Amino acid sequence: MTATVITYPNKLDKTQFEQERVAAGQTLTQLLAARVPSFRVMATPPILATLNGVPFSPSLWDVTVLQPGDRLELTVQPKGWEMLAYAIVAAVVAVGVSAAMAPSDNYNTTQPKGSPIYDVNAQGNQIRLMGVVPELFGTHGTFPSLICQPHRYFEGDAEYLLLMTLVSRGYLLLTQDDIQIGNTPISHYASDIDAEIFAPSADVSGHPAHRNVYTSPEIGATAGTSGIELEGAVAHITPPQVTFEGKRLTLYRDFDGDLEAWWPQEWELGQQLEISGTPGAAFISAGSANASTGWRRDWRNEENHLCYRSTDQSLHAYELGARLYYPIAGQVGQVLAKYTTDDGEATALYVVVIGDLDGNYIDDNRVDDDVRGGRIEFLGEDDGLYQVEAVTETDAEMARVDGTGTWDGFTHQGDHDSVTIDALDTLPGKPVGPFYTTPVNELTDTLHIDVRFPQGLGRLNDKGKILEHTVAIMLQWREDANSDWQDVPFERTEATRDQLGNTLTINLSSMCRPQVRAYRITEAADDTKIWDTIELVRLKSLLPTPLQYDDGTTLAVKIRGTNALAGTAENKLFCVPTRLLHVPFGDGWTGADYNDPTNMQPTNDIAPVLRYIAHEIGLSDINMGQEELLRLHNIWHGRGDFFDAQFDNADTFWAALERLLAVGYAKPTLELGQIIPVRDEPRTVFDHQYQPENMTGDGLKRNDRLFDMDEADGIEVEYFSRETWKSETVLCLLPGDVGAQPAKVKAFGVTDHQQAWRFGMRERRLARYIRTEYSWATEMDGFNSRYLNYVALADDVPGYAQTGQLLAWSPLPDGAWLRLDADLDWTEGETHWLALRKPDGRLSGPYQAVRLERPDEVEISGKLNFSPDLSGRQEPPLWMFGPGSRWCFPALVTKSKPSGTEKISMTARNYDARLYADDDCPGPLPGNDPVQGATVPAIGHGSEVTFVGLPGDVLDVAYFRPGDRVRLWLIGLTGGEYLITGIHQNLRQIHIIKPDGQAAGLVFTNRSMVITLLARGD
Repeated sequence: MTATVITYPNKLDKTQFEQERVAAGQTLTQLLAARVPSFRVMATPPILATLNGVPFSPSLWDVTVLQPGDRLELTVQPKGWEMLAYAIVAAVVAVGVSAAMAPSDNYNTTQPKGSPIYDVNAQGNQIRLMGVVPELFGTHGTFPSLICQPHRYFEGDAEYLLLMTLVSRGYLLLTQDDIQIGNTPISHYASDIDAEIFAPSADVSGHPAHRNVYTSPEIGATAGTSGIELEGAVAHITPPQVTFEGKRLTLYRDFDGDLEAWWPQEWELGQQLEISGTPGAAFISAGSANASTGWRRDWRNEENHLCYRSTDQSLHAYELGARLYYPIAGQVGQVLAKYTTDDGEATALYVVVIGDLDGNYIDDNRVDDDVRGGRIEFLGEDDGLYQVEAVTETDAEMARVDGTGTWDGFTHQGDHDSVTIDALDTLPGKPVGPFYTTPVNELTDTLHIDVRFPQGLGRLNDKGKILEHTVAIMLQWREDANSDWQDVPFERTEATRDQLGNTLTINLSSMCRPQVRAYRITEAADDTKIWDTIELVRLKSLLPTPLQYDDGTTLAVKIRGTNALAGTAENKLFCVPTRLLHVPFGDGWTGADYNDPTNMQPTNDIAPVLRYIAHEIGLSDINMGQEELLRLHNIWHGRGDFFDAQFDNADTFWAALERLLAVGYAKPTLELGQIIPVRDEPRTVFDHQYQPENMTGDGLKRNDRLFDMDEADGIEVEYFSRETWKSETVLCLLPGDVGAQPAKVKAFGVTDHQQAWRFGMRERRLARYIRTEYSWATEMDGFNSRYLNYVALADDVPGYAQTGQLLAWSPLPDGAWLRLDADLDWTEGETHWLALRKPDGRLSGPYQAVRLERPDEVEISGKLNFSPDLSGRQEPPLWMFGPGSRWCFPALVTKSKPSGTEKISMTARNYDARLYADDDCPGPLPGNDPVQGATVPAIGHGSEVTFVGLPGDVLDVAYFRPGDRVRLWLIGLTGGEYLITGIHQNLRQIHIIKPDGQAAGLVFTNRSMVITLLARGD
């Protein structure tokens, strides 16, 4: 019993969907967990669900069991999660990544851009969220995909980089010797690199890189970032400008010549600040220094009331209640009264009576005699003690707390300078944070915090000796913004100038999305002899972590930072694995289970890849033309037509097969439910024949593509070189080509220069020699022909083939006598050929024809391979006759388009054996093409030219063929044109004669010779 799951990849287009039957009796959560390895329930999942037309809330996914006949519809949200849903119904070569349903916010692109190996601008290890899991075949270099964020930690004051990567889907042959950082094998780094390879489904928990650690982006998360320095607290400042606006206080600091609003982080809610220097603040002296001025007793009464006397009349500018400091422990008081008296002095004295802030008089006897002659300091009208009531990043709302009664805001609104602010009881250091430690929707119970002492830690005494020094910091965390901070102190004592680092682990009391901040406890030293700089480098959290990866081979790497190694290694981990697959064995294969590596072998062959891809989408061997596949495997393997490539972008099953088979000059076809590869290869036996008698409509139509002056004069093949693992090109030319405007093609799956050259020469010869397209219509006869069947075509144009029906025949000892329904036209001096169409539509022949006395009779050499039936019970055999190569138009079928079950339109292209002439030819060395002139060290003796030099360093004589016309030119001497008459590959010799047949007569010893191919002999 089943339920139906329908997946819509685009919620705006409900015409595009995938449908699948799944077993009833399971929940949606179970279904997704089985299909998506890292699936877990989220508050806001990336898909919308409906069950039987009713919205299906995520809270019900793990409790509602699918019933038989249920219809579950899943719609992908347009947020880059398309491949997650496709993981349920995927039937393509590479399945979409579904490894992290909540991507980190510093890797937030929905689709990765470029190939991590083929795109030179994107080469490197990437986190490919919602991308295609790379799948490698053959032997191919690759930058493994990151499946966890790279993360660093300190151990023993050394910094380590951890990388957890996925190399490819499937099983691989990968050894330590195949792994490198940049261009250097990891074996050269001795113990600095620890790499471990895990097969699919293996337990990866034994390597520290397997942990899924999230690094907060607000703090340095990668190599080259210095982190955030933990500084001392801001306790006393005089900003270049402050602004009073109502009850709000804004501070400014200088930033490259401009004023920038800011607020010290450590001045938090409830912080008390003492503000001074506001308008109205002033110092007034006593004037003349005598016993009558300064801090004295108020002589108007017998009480010892404190007052201040001065000859400066500005003393009376301050009104009653004006605040001031009086010289008793620096306390703040106010003016209670004021008057003027001359006291018998020549100059009048201005007097203010002092009281405390509660209005009480102050006892004069409490003032020390040594300060009585000092100045009086009046506070500004807005000077006083305040408390932070609300705070932002740039300002704060204040409340006055110094007992002055109701406060409605600052008296002097606007901008001011020379205002000083002192913080009371602030944190010991400037806090860094708070920062969230996990992405949204993620929880953790373990924090890792990296701190670093970049200058070392210690102090230098006067004798030049480094002594111990201690620095203490406080780390704090809380579960949410409403929770109390939990303290985690840390201190370290050292005496060294070497950089130090620590990774501190905090185990939380529960799973949460915590905030973290840090501040310095030990005051920062302002002394060049003390090295106590400390930085908060990384803030990390441990997220849920897979313990195994079922679909692919993973590579875990731990790298110890040596010089710049770890700084450049984060995205330069490279390896060259070989794919393990089941391979042909006898008349079958070594196995069929691709989840079990037993009997799998490393292979670069094409056929094992085709079979694997077919099995991956649910097909079996019965769905493939095994006989033809195994036949082609022997050809491909013997020729060295290998497939070495990495699929890392979305491809359909059929497109993947086309790319795969292209390197073997083949294409996939579908016939009667079977996938059958068809190779474009030299043909000698015709399959079928089509002529006016079995064509309908207008008969055979022919379209010849004429040569154009603007068409390409060569092929430039781009391939991915196994020598450099970068794209390289090879120019493929025929004699007469200049290569000034070559057509550009890509040879996906080719990594060898020779194979790329042969691939390009096939393309070049295709453009040069395959220039005719035939089309015709027929009845049911056309259903006989498959893609690239070799067919003989004829029309009724005079001078070419004659056609008709067989009227009579009789066997002869060495052939047969035939009577035809038309008189035959013979051309003197030419060999004539005749072919017959058998009842199954296949061509019999062609047979050499012998002329008889009657013009409608002919004798053929060779026994017929069938017995013609002329009883009238079936159509009589058709015949086709003509001289030399004009007896038919040889062609390869390229398209069949049925119209019902009784008519079919067909298309074919001309067959030319010259297309295949370079298939087995060794290509020239890079930059040394004989078409353009190749330089070869050689010895000439008579008609023999011997190539000298190490094999592989000079042109292979097998490049040439008998009949080739070449030009030889000895550097410093003259040259001439010659015909090649023979090749002796073992001796590395070519034999030549002059074009008129005379001996070459060569005599030279070990000279540099330029040999140019003028024309092929094919």
